[in-house]
Amino acid sequence: MVKLTDEQRAALQQHPDGVPCEDVASQRIYFIVDGDIHQRAMRALKQQQDLEAIREGIAQMQAGGGTPIADAREELARELGFSSRR
Repeated sequence: MVKLTDEQRAALQQHPDGVPCEDVASQRIYFIVDGDIHQRAMRALKQQQDLEAIREGIAQMQAGGGTPIADAREELARELGFSSRR
């Protein structure tokens, strides 16, 4: 794990929502943020992505896409080598 410098620590105290840092070699920008803020942001992003995937699935289903559940069960049973009893 990389340790904070005194300069970075001071910047975080002044900007608790995050401090942009430039990698001069790659010219990429990174942010130093509190771990709790990062975890909350990642959870929120995942929730947003999950919600969008659900919306896309619903739209596909409403447009006639997808496979009826009975057909999906039969296909899965065949793939797994089980009986496809209903």
